[in-house]
Amino acid sequence: MALAMLVCCFTACAEKPEENVPTPPNVHVHSTVLVQAKAAQYAQHGNKEYYKCSCGDLFEDKAATKPTTENAVKVLSETMFDKKSYTNNGYSLNYCLYEPTNLNKSSDKVPLVLFLHGAGERGSDNQAQLKNAILKVVNKNNTSSNWMNSVIIAPQCPLLGTNSMDINDYKWVDTLWSKGNYVQENVPENERLNAVANLVNQYATYDYIDEDRVYVVGLSMGGFGTWDIISRYPNMFAAAVPICGGGPIDKINVLKDIPIYTFHGTADSSVPYSGTQEMYNAIVGAGGEKITFYTFSGKGHGIWNDAITFGGSGTQYPALEDWLFSQSK
Repeated sequence: MALAMLVCCFTACAEKPEENVPTPPNVHVHSTVLVQAKAAQYAQHGNKEYYKCSCGDLFEDKAATKPTTENAVKVLSETMFDKKSYTNNGYSLNYCLYEPTNLNKSSDKVPLVLFLHGAGERGSDNQAQLKNAILKVVNKNNTSSNWMNSVIIAPQCPLLGTNSMDINDYKWVDTLWSKGNYVQENVPENERLNAVANLVNQYATYDYIDEDRVYVVGLSMGGFGTWDIISRYPNMFAAAVPICGGGPIDKINVLKDIPIYTFHGTADSSVPYSGTQEMYNAIVGAGGEKITFYTFSGKGHGIWNDAITFGGSGTQYPALEDWLFSQSK
């Protein structure tokens, strides 16, 4: 831990007085400690660093000129993600970031996973996107998994109105879910998905990211986003996992060459099962040999927890984790 001597005057910290300058009354010399959020008692997650003064105040910098708060250095007490924001061509995107506990950024090469949430997690709190699926595989009880040894980006799609289930509100892809598949040529890329793509591209250039092992996983609205982003940026991803979504039926010749593991429930009343079936049939029909389609027979829309933890036991299908992290460009 890095230590820096500071002066604490009751509730505020100031720099140590210069030599030969009388010390004002009621001033005590304390020290600040560099802290990682995961080491803090109240923030068991992430690699975010901050400085804590012995008076209890928190700062973003060693010189104690940028005060911060406990809420600012944590997301949820049960997650291992940090809150972040990214600006792309004037557009601001909130996202949560997970980095492995012992990540050595000067020597390690780890996979990068993009996680796209569903409609009900839209908003501005920059934490609702962690509500479904992802915390099933990224948690303190799963420390030896491939997920935990990867960098994971989880952006949050904003909400224009107040109803997080409004189908007409902001989406990753501007198409109606109930119609299933769509023609991408008629659906321009929106600023949200463009910002996500540029954010992923930025992380992929970092020395500690294995650029040949960049993956995307998305559920429901994020399933649409997964199909869409891999067809717009086919060279960016080594593999994709669209869960209960729909895709661009006019981009089969692009998609047939990308490893895809897709899931859907036959009783889905929100996004038609027939959409994923149609995408699968079209890709196979075009000569695609890299797609796997697992059907949850009799299950409805909310299959994402089962899909992201799918172990393949008792089936002819591979475990999702094993399949995903074995893919490389």
